[in-house]
Amino acid sequence: MIVGRHLGYLAAFFNSALFRYCFFEDFPPIQGGNRELREVLIGRIPVKDVSDEEDAEYECRVMEIQQMKRQALPTEEKEHELDMMILAHYGMSHPGLSLS
Repeated sequence: MIVGRHLGYLAAFFNSALFRYCFFEDFPPIQGGNRELREVLIGRIPVKDVSDEEDAEYECRVMEIQQMKRQALPTEEKEHELDMMILAHYGMSHPGLSLS
């Protein structure tokens, strides 16, 4: 459970290709091929801050992807767009860059 401000951005970041590429292996595996995001480990990750306006955009996109998943619609394109937003936020906005 994550609480606090800018939860849309945090949800996008913790589900991003950048996070999986850089930090996923640092967390212990749990059932179903997932990882346990322990607070002590998350506290060491350099998460850049965003403005309220930027967070609102991330939240809107995360909610859209969740709605599409509930409707069993494909979300790969929307997830890729969100990954590109995260990469750009971290100054990694190269057109050919892919972390998958």
